[in-house]
Amino acid sequence: MIRYAFLALMSAGAVALGLAACGDSAEEMLCTPAEEIYCNCQGTREPGTKTCLDDGMSFGPCVGPDGECEEVSSTTSTGGDPQECEPDSVEPCTCDDGTTMGETTCEADGSGFGPCLVDGGECAAAGTLGFFEVCGAANECLSGDCQGFCTRECTDYSDCQESETLFGDCVDFGSGTKHCAPYCLGQEDCAPYGQTAICSGVEDPTWIFAACGPFEAPQGMPYGTLCEPDPPQLLVGNPDDPQIEAGDCHLGLAGVQNVCVFGECSKACYEDIDCPANDCSSDGMTPGCCLSDPDCQ
Repeated sequence: MIRYAFLALMSAGAVALGLAACGDSAEEMLCTPAEEIYCNCQGTREPGTKTCLDDGMSFGPCVGPDGECEEVSSTTSTGGDPQECEPDSVEPCTCDDGTTMGETTCEADGSGFGPCLVDGGECAAAGTLGFFEVCGAANECLSGDCQGFCTRECTDYSDCQESETLFGDCVDFGSGTKHCAPYCLGQEDCAPYGQTAICSGVEDPTWIFAACGPFEAPQGMPYGTLCEPDPPQLLVGNPDDPQIEAGDCHLGLAGVQNVCVFGECSKACYEDIDCPANDCSSDGMTPGCCLSDPDCQ
């Protein structure tokens, strides 16, 4: 019995010594294995990432768009983890969605970088808003493209058919780049798409339509669109087989010289409100023109 008790005590002591030894040799980990943080490629300043190694005590090389690169000493993770840096210096950063680019600024005391900002606002963890949902910044959208509502660049209408019930057309709002936009027939139709969404006619020989968006120069329905004044109706869609829809040529835009005259949307006016300078020559019964327009006779 004494022998067994002695052996038991020896075993317990060995375990205790082993645990103590492990505790003494353990070091605090620098990072979580497989964690990726942001880095900058030296010279090009292009963004990249580096990965925490299995030992949790070091990172692998910085990997940019063209492969491994020499890393700039001032770096920050996508979440803005503090690193030593030059006070007030600005570095590019990538939001947690992995695609949206922003900027992060070193704190005034050089203790580390602040959050990653996109258009002046802190970027979200990842875009969550769907097609045509109202947005305030690109990183809020799953598509990474915000024009007052989440959208995407396009080349023709087929790029904008999200589903059988969610679709639009390919439109240039005035910037020279085309984006998907929802259809409309009046200003009230654009209310669900944000404060910057305006219903404007779109010049397109293959389709007669108006769309919602942040148009730089909104206009009424394209001149020549077939219409009826009472009740207000428009023929829209395929020019060879247009569909009857309720709507006015001016689409509810004040100052747009575009009314239904002799069965089609025309550059004319009936009321002062139809003219940008409130100077319609009409008597209210027959169509007139805006006196401030050089073509008005």
